[in-house]
Amino acid sequence: MKSRRVLLLVFTLMVGTVGLSQTSSDLRQKYGPPDDSGRYVVRPGIGMTVRVDGAGVTRDIAISPIESAASSTHRSSKTAPTMKADLAKAILDEVVPVSRRGRYKGTGNAEFGCTSVDHMEYENAIISITNRCDEQGGGTYSVRVHWKK
Repeated sequence: MKSRRVLLLVFTLMVGTVGLSQTSSDLRQKYGPPDDSGRYVVRPGIGMTVRVDGAGVTRDIAISPIESAASSTHRSSKTAPTMKADLAKAILDEVVPVSRRGRYKGTGNAEFGCTSVDHMEYENAIISITNRCDEQGGGTYSVRVHWKK
C-alpha cells in the first residue's frame, strides 16, 4: 500500500510539473545562457527570445531562425531563412506544451502573397505561426506565443 502511495505521489508531481511555466533558470539549464542578442539557442541555427514582466512571469516567446545582421539587409521573402514546419511545431510543443495552453478556442488565418499567418487561440495563450508558401520553398519564418495571464 505504501509503494502505491509513493508511486501516486511521484506521478502527481510529474504531471504537475508539466504545467508549470519555464523560468529563466529552467531555460538556461535546458538551452544554456542566452547569446549576445538575448536569444536562447533551442536548436542549431534557431533562437528563442523571451519577454518577462516585472514579476518575472513569461509574457511573450518568439522562435525563429538566427541570421547575421549583414545577411538580413535587402532580403526578400523568397530568401529569408525559415525552419522546417515540423521542427517549428516540435520546438513549440517542447517550450509551450499543450497542457499549458488551456482550452482551445479557435483558429484564424491571414494570407499576404506567399506568406500566411495562422493564429491559434487558447484559454491561456495566443500562438501565431508565420509560414512561407510551398511555391517559394515552404517553411516557417517564426512562431510567436503571447501569454494572456
